[in-house]
Amino acid sequence: KAKLEALKLETSLTIEKISKLEKLLESNGLKDDEGKDIRSQLAVLKTKLDGPKKANGKDANGSASAPLPAAAVATTTTLPATESSKSDGKSSNADEDISSLIEARGLEAEKESQSASDLELERKIPPISDEELQQRSEAFRKTPKVLQQMTAAAAGFKDTTDVAGIIRQMHKDEQMEILKKEQKEKKTAEPMTDEARQQALDGYMNLPLPIQDMIARTAGLKDGRNATDVIAKLEKEGRLFPNENGMQAGFEVTTDIVDSNEIDVIFKDMERMEKDKYIEGMLPRETRKVELVPTEDDINIFFSEVLSNRNFNPTGKPENVPGGFLIRGENKMKDGDELVKTLDKALAATNISDKVQFYYIKDPNPSTEEEFQNYQNDLPILYITGPDISPETKFLTKAFISFIGIVFVASFSVGTLSFNEVLVDRLDAEVQAGAGDLSWIQEIAAPIFFASCVTQLVHEASHQAVALKDKFKTGLPTILPSLQTGLSGAITPLKTSPPNLKSLFDFSMAGPLSGLIISLFFMYSGLELTAFMGPEAQSQLPSLPLQLLRSSALAGGMVEWLLGDGILAPGGGTILLHPFAIAGFVGLISNAIALLPIGNTDGGRISQSLFGRKWAGVLSGLSLLILVLSGVFGLDDSNILLSYVLIVTIWQRNPEIPCRNEVDDLDYGRVAVAIAGAMLASLVLLPLP
Repeated sequence: KAKLEALKLETSLTIEKISKLEKLLESNGLKDDEGKDIRSQLAVLKTKLDGPKKANGKDANGSASAPLPAAAVATTTTLPATESSKSDGKSSNADEDISSLIEARGLEAEKESQSASDLELERKIPPISDEELQQRSEAFRKTPKVLQQMTAAAAGFKDTTDVAGIIRQMHKDEQMEILKKEQKEKKTAEPMTDEARQQALDGYMNLPLPIQDMIARTAGLKDGRNATDVIAKLEKEGRLFPNENGMQAGFEVTTDIVDSNEIDVIFKDMERMEKDKYIEGMLPRETRKVELVPTEDDINIFFSEVLSNRNFNPTGKPENVPGGFLIRGENKMKDGDELVKTLDKALAATNISDKVQFYYIKDPNPSTEEEFQNYQNDLPILYITGPDISPETKFLTKAFISFIGIVFVASFSVGTLSFNEVLVDRLDAEVQAGAGDLSWIQEIAAPIFFASCVTQLVHEASHQAVALKDKFKTGLPTILPSLQTGLSGAITPLKTSPPNLKSLFDFSMAGPLSGLIISLFFMYSGLELTAFMGPEAQSQLPSLPLQLLRSSALAGGMVEWLLGDGILAPGGGTILLHPFAIAGFVGLISNAIALLPIGNTDGGRISQSLFGRKWAGVLSGLSLLILVLSGVFGLDDSNILLSYVLIVTIWQRNPEIPCRNEVDDLDYGRVAVAIAGAMLASLVLLPLP
């Protein structure tokens, strides 16, 4: 039913558009090119309305079709709150689509049973007069075939042969809606639950911006930017309600209030829907907090009191985009950092300094072919959002995951003893003898646990050092577990924006780079200690499977270099290693995978600072695909990379929050460091030949 109502609304808008274009075509003063363009638009709209079987203005039966008056299709539409307004992007045959709708509607009609209250209301409906029946039947036959089929489906008929029956059912449905509305007005509305209200809010945010604005205007509001106010107003007016099954919340919208001028606005905005979806993919959902989206009054103050031809000269009016507004213009300052400082000072002098925040970024809209040809793609713009774009994190969830991560590290540390048969036999003998002192297990495993923790602590401390230097805030890290090595790394969220891409790069690179350096130190020290131990002391060491060590070319190469060439020859078995060497191996793996260019990981942030948001997104998807394929086709025998894909897909797949200045590029020194980091990570993660 929701789909049929949406199709009705779309058809109504299409007919209004056709009518407006026809009037424009009849006016004088049109150039040849303009007239040709209008006729082309009319042809497209009429084809869309009449379906693919139309030809030469006639339907499949050969009868001429007449345009349906807009008033004939104006209706009261109920929008379900949890229905997404997204289109699947696929084209299909109109007749097949309508037929499937008719069949679905017919099946629903057979299954649904009328309530006692509905039967009571139905008895109050007067029958349609013969004169009205005849008039509406004639009007029905003149409508396009596709609209006839839609109307028949909405009335519960499988085809359009019984015109009188369809008209009578339409009359009954209309009268039922009127009676139900009157009944609602007389009846005191029960307050909605918070859950139902939130469902309505979520559903409203899923609607296209022009439809949001249209609904807001029906509630007497200027626009739909503040979704919370719109939903509150609809509830106050008694137009917000749970649906009949009690699982979802919805609201009513009267479509016949939309005038011709609004039709043009809606059609233009519909063309921007795909762009909006693209922008939502470029920027994280934290930039679209419903209760903090700036209003038009806020943006007008920003536009008039903050911007000028001396700092950022606007070249157009503010544009509505998901989460806020976009302003195109020209930077009149020396660079992006100076522009941000100048605009910050101007914003602080206004009364909206606590209501908005701005970011100097590259245009997040998809680039057209013409923009590429004219080198006008990714031009700098100002993106205006609410004051807070920090990610919403749940402390208990983070604490629980970190606890699990620490338990996994401890379990891995103790588990390395199980690969040494001498230690297993010793433990078995002491248990059989009833010995209560097993402190020797702790003495062997503790260095692995604490050295692994020190490596991660150095990683996080390096992050914090950059954040303190550049004066932006981060959240507490969440320790991530790993089935293979105990530790996958950590998630360190950004709570406020870094000042620029240089700062984002330094923050992202500092952690993994320092972690790799300390891990190499532990690895080398542990291998040296292993090499110079006597046979008896070596027999009491923990061990790792050869297959696990062979998953890293760098770690495996160091083992063969210091302990003997060929010691990691392919095959089963384990190798005895000092606890520091094992902790060093774990640190190498966890810090190297952190450099992979995926989502908002350290590597994803580095990729964003190097290539920009658009190309970083492409590289992220490509990296995930390569990691999955490497696991599927046996290039990752230990499944370390495949496990990491699962973790980042759940927690770190989204793009990072924007920097205050994302336009100024990195210097060559940082690019060189990035290349060196990528090479080091590749050596760690590529398997030993």
